[in-house]
Amino acid sequence: MTKFQRGELMEGWNDCPDIMMQANTSSGSVGSRLKRRTPRAYGSANSSQSSVATNNVAPAKEYTEEELRQVKLSIEAYVSEGQFKEDDKAFVNERLLGSFDSLEDGHKQFVARTAEAVISHQKKPGQLKTEVLTFMMANSGVSTWAVGLKKFVEMQ
Repeated sequence: MTKFQRGELMEGWNDCPDIMMQANTSSGSVGSRLKRRTPRAYGSANSSQSSVATNNVAPAKEYTEEELRQVKLSIEAYVSEGQFKEDDKAFVNERLLGSFDSLEDGHKQFVARTAEAVISHQKKPGQLKTEVLTFMMANSGVSTWAVGLKKFVEMQ
């Protein structure tokens, strides 16, 4: 058996550094993992424990079921009445509006807040797009409809 097959350390120009060969049992590795932890975006599972600083931000509005239906109708009207490409309209209708009724409540709330900001021009499109992308990275299983929301924001 060779040294490699026995698991002995071998000296050579193409060897991994010794640190790569050590087991991950030191407390330093736990600390380094904690340092790499990124803050979660709003709407995520642990949003109340987020380490993102909030400077005098008002709590997000909670929409009732009726308000959510009205927001969906306003999205439909905004898309159909706007001077947008037919492909973009079809994409938003299929991806976002087609799945809106089956979304979780928290996701519906996020869509409603974002849609109202787009329709009323409360925020810049770049800022809204960043918020949507952050939401997509922080929440799994949202890409089917969130891509449509991103396109809706870009259409502004």
